[in-house]
Amino acid sequence: MTYYDLIVVGASFAGIACAKAASANGLSVLVLERKKDVGLHMHTTGIFVHEAAELTQLPSHLYKEIKQVRLYSSFLNFIEVKSDDYIFLATDTPEVMRWMVKDAETSGVNFLLGSPFFAASENAGLISVNHGELQCKFLVGADGAKSKVADVFKLGKNKKFLIGTEYEYTGIGIANPDAFYCFLNRELAKGYIGWVIPSAGGVTQIGLAKTYDDQEKSRPNLEDFLSFIHTELDINEPKIVEKRGGLIPIGGVVKPFYRGNVILVGDAAGIVSPLTAGGIHTALFYGDRLGHLIAGYLLRQAPHPGKILMKEYPEFLHKHIYRMVFNITPDWLFNFILKIPFFRIFVNMMFFLKKRLPRSAQIEKT
Repeated sequence: MTYYDLIVVGASFAGIACAKAASANGLSVLVLERKKDVGLHMHTTGIFVHEAAELTQLPSHLYKEIKQVRLYSSFLNFIEVKSDDYIFLATDTPEVMRWMVKDAETSGVNFLLGSPFFAASENAGLISVNHGELQCKFLVGADGAKSKVADVFKLGKNKKFLIGTEYEYTGIGIANPDAFYCFLNRELAKGYIGWVIPSAGGVTQIGLAKTYDDQEKSRPNLEDFLSFIHTELDINEPKIVEKRGGLIPIGGVVKPFYRGNVILVGDAAGIVSPLTAGGIHTALFYGDRLGHLIAGYLLRQAPHPGKILMKEYPEFLHKHIYRMVFNITPDWLFNFILKIPFFRIFVNMMFFLKKRLPRSAQIEKT
């Protein structure tokens, strides 16, 4: 039996950020990850908004800066907006995750790869993990939209999802290689968008996401999407080099997200924008925040992290409303709105207005 102050389940953005912060504060930390290679079978596009870029300081060879966005209607009319101050990062996602693991290891975090979490119980202030193989004082579930930690401890579960598919290609380019292409199409991307973005390493990411129907459980049809947008692509001997996909929670923060000394963070906690489905920024921020709070709780008798995050996890109220409006707006109306000059200002703000930091950003770390 091996003991740690903190065990984090899932080498995700949130999980690694939490583990690194807790270790930096003096805790012994282990990350349990079911995959032997954190860069395989990814479930994220790895597109960083400006705020996420500021939180990670990635090496330059792992990303490409994007400062322009093209937004297309289903009729393939488009507007293009840009910013000199706000950037997106199109990342080499598998290599980003591998880099994050190595970076956390240099901070003292232990990783146990190829080791899935399957059971745990809490008793007398200690949590026994995987039938007693491991013990800890605090357990964090950062294990994705369908969290096993949530299952085991009967915590809240995500119930509303998008389902996304993304391929990385060589041999496919776009007219503006410095832009993030977004496509609205109710038939192919109901409830969300399709996208094309030139990424690091000379590849192009092409993806599609739609509202997840628990009855149909069908994946987005990327082949039909490629046929739809083929006039916007420069195709020259295309080759698929990577495939990824998965569920994206959009129902908001799950309840309850903690019980005793077990707490959820990232996608497991539903901390994903219901409107944009963006979750990397909040995963990194709240993962780091949670690591500091756990250290304060275990080392300095600070308040319980769950009680603090009850007040700090985002509610996304206005974004739920925007999503409702987005879901009922037909393609023909989007095409019409796209031609209105004021809409260009709105799109520029939607993509490039600096995101407000979560409320806890104003609170000194415990």
